[in-house]
Amino acid sequence: MSPRQTGLLHVLEDLERYAQSLKDNGVVLANVRETRANLQRLADRMDALEAGFDRIAERSRTSLMPSHS
Repeated sequence: MSPRQTGLLHVLEDLERYAQSLKDNGVVLANVRETRANLQRLADRMDALEAGFDRIAERSRTSLMPSHS
């Protein structure tokens, strides 16, 4: 996860703590939690895509290397 993603998750954690302190916090708290969960899912997908891209790039790199027979 990138530093920006981590920072945004920290901001959402702060918002969640603030929402918990509100008297009528149901909707606000639900929205913050949903946003945090969606961001986490997107970050996980991005990490998986990056790993897949790295594997493809490595295979391409090794297939382009001349064989030493």
